[in-house]
Amino acid sequence: MAELIPPREHWRLYAEFQREAAFFDIETEGGSLFQPTVASVFDREGLHVFICGRNLDQFPEVLAASRLWVTFNGSCFDIPALKAHFDSFPTPPVHVDLRFACRRVGLSGGLKQIEDRLGFGRPPHLKGIDGWDAVILWRAYGRDLDLEALRFLVEYNLYDSFQLKTLVEKVYNRAVDLLGCEVPRVSVFDRGDVLYDLSKLLLALGRPEHEPRLRARLRSERRALV
Repeated sequence: MAELIPPREHWRLYAEFQREAAFFDIETEGGSLFQPTVASVFDREGLHVFICGRNLDQFPEVLAASRLWVTFNGSCFDIPALKAHFDSFPTPPVHVDLRFACRRVGLSGGLKQIEDRLGFGRPPHLKGIDGWDAVILWRAYGRDLDLEALRFLVEYNLYDSFQLKTLVEKVYNRAVDLLGCEVPRVSVFDRGDVLYDLSKLLLALGRPEHEPRLRARLRSERRALV
């Protein structure tokens, strides 16, 4: 079925494939080769975290178990970076890139801007954190084995993954309404269902540091990059 539908229309298949969906995102080291550093997946089994030097090699196998992938700008960034990094990387029957699906329903801007506009933004300590901060956090971990920097980076990346489930369901329902399709709307995911698992994953990575102190470190290191 999927091969008969143009990629830009793959959002239409979400209701049928939603139980087989993988929502994922990666961070990279910031150099010209876009080497993956941290990746996460939210699928029917729950949350998964993959870290370079630990278990990143398991990432393709987990993704291959899902027939539908959901990303934000993954067709332009995440998937090309992963294909360049891994000798063999799977291709799903269905890929919904929400960067483009959002535009079709009048939602422009980046992922975090759209989340805020739709009313499911991130907690205060993650507000304003972006891809450059992710690079700084990874470098702090690599340079000093700073487990608190790694914990913060993983938390940021996990939100980039599981927030996609709420977003794709809101976008699907909006598209159905705009087009007047006579199909049922889908239930919208409540992220509260995964926050307990998120906390357990983060505590396993390191003891939380006083958050304002960590944000001050990020601001200082960002100024050094300018």
